[in-house]
Amino acid sequence: MSKKLNQRHLLFIDAVLRGSSFTQAARDAGYSQRSAASAGCRLAKDPRIKDEITRLRGQAETDAIMDHAEASELLSKIARDDTKSDTIRIKALSQLSSMRGWEDQRIEKNSDHHLTVEIVDGKRQKDDE
Repeated sequence: MSKKLNQRHLLFIDAVLRGSSFTQAARDAGYSQRSAASAGCRLAKDPRIKDEITRLRGQAETDAIMDHAEASELLSKIARDDTKSDTIRIKALSQLSSMRGWEDQRIEKNSDHHLTVEIVDGKRQKDDE
């Protein structure tokens, strides 16, 4: 069984993930100015530390990516927000329609500035009030 990561390792990893150089990350983890360069190089090569940095970077990227449901919800909120310009709302509706596969949509603005979405293929019709 491999050794667990200690507190210094975790501090080093955190500093690297924040963008510090290996030397600076070693200083941040408590290594002396004199030994920081060699400690940083050694720590960066440790397979446990490399694996943890890779895992955390992957997790951060996954957490940062909006999933389909979240994107649909955001576009729906923008499309319904009458404080946004009609151009922005129409773009949001167009993008949402495209994401949903509503290929043959028609979006119109009437004289009262209400947007109407008509899905021509019969899948959905909606008026924005």
